[in-house]
Amino acid sequence: FQTWPSLKGKGSELKHLLPVILGIATTRSNGSDYDLRAIGAFTALTMFSQLIDDSDMVPTPEIAETARNLMQQCLLHNPWLNRFCIGKGVMKWHVVFKHHMAKHLADNFQFLSPRFSWCFKAEDFVGKMNRLAHSCTFGVKTSRLTLKFMAKCRLMLHVRFTRELQD
Repeated sequence: FQTWPSLKGKGSELKHLLPVILGIATTRSNGSDYDLRAIGAFTALTMFSQLIDDSDMVPTPEIAETARNLMQQCLLHNPWLNRFCIGKGVMKWHVVFKHHMAKHLADNFQFLSPRFSWCFKAEDFVGKMNRLAHSCTFGVKTSRLTLKFMAKCRLMLHVRFTRELQD
């Protein structure tokens, strides 16, 4: 209760936990305002995620409006839950910058489904590049670091792209 809880992982993996978390919240609910708002937030987020998975590349105006409404519901519950928990001295439901980005995600749904534009794979790729760059730093002069990194980068990209072609 001294720091904000954090669920670490990749978004593409964690989104599959939403129905499970919703089920747990529903089962443990005692009907309080807190429980109902938590269930409301999880329900909206679960439905939003499912809408993304089921939508075409360019969603219909009705689906885009549904996406905006679902995200709005989720984003309305979260600050209430945050204030309620802070009032009780519990650190839960913190407000983060990604909530702002989620609003944009829902607003831009009308143009292109996030399923086709999300950067889950790109985020993973950036992490791999970071680890690769770090692996080049041991015993190498700073002036030679780029050469070693680029050699490893070429090899990594070759393996990555040839492996995908074979799948």
